[in-house]
Amino acid sequence: MKVYAAGLIDKSLRAINAKLQKKLVSDCRKTLHASRKAMFSQELNSFIVVSGEKNSVPDQKVIEEVETGRLYKRFRKYYATNESRLQQQLKNDQELRETSKIVKDFIKEIDPNLVKHFDSQLKKIIKELPASYRKIQLKSYVTIWDFMENQQYRFFLSGFDSAVFTGSDTKKDVNVGELVDKLLIANFFSIFLKPTITRLKELDGVLERLKLGVEGTHYKTTDPKLQKKLELFFRILAAKISALQDIDNLISRIFKLFRVPRDALTPYNFKNGSVELNNALAKMAQEIEYGETLLLEVHSKLQECQIHLRDYLDARKNGVKAIESVDSFKNALLPMAELSTDLFVEAELLKMWSDFFGADIPYFGFNKQIFTTENVEVTGVADDSIIAVRGLSKNYNLGRTTVYALRGVSLDVKEGEFVAIMGNSGAGKTTLLNCMAGLDSPDYGVVLFRGENLHEMDDSAKSKVRLLEMGFIFQSYALLPHFNTRENVALPADLAGLSKELKERIENLLKGVGLSNQAKQFPATLSGGQMQRVAIARALTNQPAVIFADEPTGDLDSGTGKQVMDLLKKFHEETKTTIIVITHEQDIADYAERQIVIEDGIIAQTPLTG
Repeated sequence: MKVYAAGLIDKSLRAINAKLQKKLVSDCRKTLHASRKAMFSQELNSFIVVSGEKNSVPDQKVIEEVETGRLYKRFRKYYATNESRLQQQLKNDQELRETSKIVKDFIKEIDPNLVKHFDSQLKKIIKELPASYRKIQLKSYVTIWDFMENQQYRFFLSGFDSAVFTGSDTKKDVNVGELVDKLLIANFFSIFLKPTITRLKELDGVLERLKLGVEGTHYKTTDPKLQKKLELFFRILAAKISALQDIDNLISRIFKLFRVPRDALTPYNFKNGSVELNNALAKMAQEIEYGETLLLEVHSKLQECQIHLRDYLDARKNGVKAIESVDSFKNALLPMAELSTDLFVEAELLKMWSDFFGADIPYFGFNKQIFTTENVEVTGVADDSIIAVRGLSKNYNLGRTTVYALRGVSLDVKEGEFVAIMGNSGAGKTTLLNCMAGLDSPDYGVVLFRGENLHEMDDSAKSKVRLLEMGFIFQSYALLPHFNTRENVALPADLAGLSKELKERIENLLKGVGLSNQAKQFPATLSGGQMQRVAIARALTNQPAVIFADEPTGDLDSGTGKQVMDLLKKFHEETKTTIIVITHEQDIADYAERQIVIEDGIIAQTPLTG
């Protein structure tokens, strides 16, 4: 028997989450009466997952204790504390206090009664938003049981109206362990979609009213003090809308995650009596389709309304009427002032909502195995592959933020192939290269180099492979400043103890890259193009099987960059050395025989043949 229990966490609370994880493991072990060796746990994106194993089927009391007892109560306590913390955080939010004060200063001039309404809306944010987070977190709790002894399974998905799905697996075609993260995310969508779409609809309605509100005559006042408040007021509203410009991309990324659990779970048609999980999945798919349409509408209106607010007082673009009477000005601006409070609140709510769920969830990576990096399934590796990557994942913690650099990357590179890995800055290109070359270790996954697991080698063996089998070309050249050109090129041979044997090769390499006359010059006296040619010659010194080039033309002008790439192409054609180039430039990628595009840490499209 094996059970998995999981729930949402606030990823930014690293120390608190570490303590929670330990307590959950202890709770699970005590409930199951299992050994320490049978317990596993980890943070999986924005979730903590705990697992325990035992060689017997638990009784109903143990099942209830896991599903609604000790572990659930531990999460519930964490969520209650987090709700209080978030409320206090919102009360002390300096940006919220300062921007709301500017809005209040203006609407007070228009109608003092609006301030009371605005204050009540702000209090609603502070009280109800953390409470809504807590409600979703509570419903995020799942337990997934694999009763291998009697070929049964049980899924407790607290987000669904009918939470328990049970069945038998007599045909042994249900691999429960591979479905854990899919069930976890399906349950998340069951609780995330409705409030998210509600937030979008509320903002959409306010933006539609704003569009109507800015039609016709625009007004300004001849009172300098009041006019200054008006201008500041519009700048704040425009800034609130500007902060939401990427909201469609963020929420759309979350929506796209649903495809994986739906595709994985639908074939099994899991049931709770007469209730079918597939019906719930189909309904969620319809909600997501509606949500994506709504996102497009909101995005379009956000752009339009931002322009309206920015240009409201621009007499060249709008008919701006100056009003001398303060009372007349207040009457003219009253509808806009009333609307502004709703706009401020709805924009703030959606921004906070997207910040809370959008920092990590969009980068969730699905894996067949949750806890172990060992025994990763490596299939379909061709005999002519020099490098095979399977399920590669890598995260970095930067303060309170987690960077999901790689999210389950799999690819093969054939011996003698020239491959370009393309992507924008931050897509994960360099992290992928570093893991493929053994310069960095993945959190999960396998890199096979000539059929051997690179990351199972000790440091000495790995260094030997890099020295003798790999060559490196970096954007910043990475030359030793106190070594001349010949000494820099000879460095790999010196480290390998091959400098005498390769003396003639080093001279030929200098000639091949056109630097024979600069052999005794130091890097400081060379141009950027010359330094990169030194780096190319150095990379080829030990006749490596693979050359890794990370943005080799990044610091060069286009003309010099072309010369460097022409040189690389020439060496590839002459030696059939495998070359892997990292770049964000299409003209550089076009030198390769095959292009692989990476976005947000995953392969974004089918590799292209050049």
